[in-house]
Parts: sequence; C-alpha cells; structure tokens
Amino acid sequence: MEAGPANLGFDWQNILLERVRNGLPGGADVLLLADRFYPSVELFEWLHAQGWHYRLRLKGNLNVDPGF
Repeated sequence: MEAGPANLGFDWQNILLERVRNGLPGGADVLLLADRFYPSVELFEWLHAQGWHYRLRLKGNLNVDPGF
C-alpha cells in the first residue's frame, strides 16, 4: 500500500500505534477498529506481534482466501 490522500502508509501508522501502545497499561486488552484504507501486511504483522485484536472494514469487492 502506498501513502496517498486517504491513507498514511505503515511507517506513519507504526509511529502512531507505538505511541498508543506505550501509553497503555501493561496487559491491556486492545481492540483496534479501522476503516478499509488502513490494512496492510505490515499492519497485520504488527497487530499479531502485539497480541492486539482488530476489526478492519474491507472493500466489498475484495476476495479473501481463509486458507482452509
């Protein structure tokens, strides 16, 4: 994903998310809600590494392979 007028790109997301993470109490249960222009592989990897839960809206024409 490239940064554009409707998204920040992961470099900026990472800066913001690290600030949020550093302000949370240890062991906080986090659920990130975001709109469809935020998803990226880097974001999903970061969220998994933090143990955060997430709900991200996706475009209606996106095909998802659940891998089963």
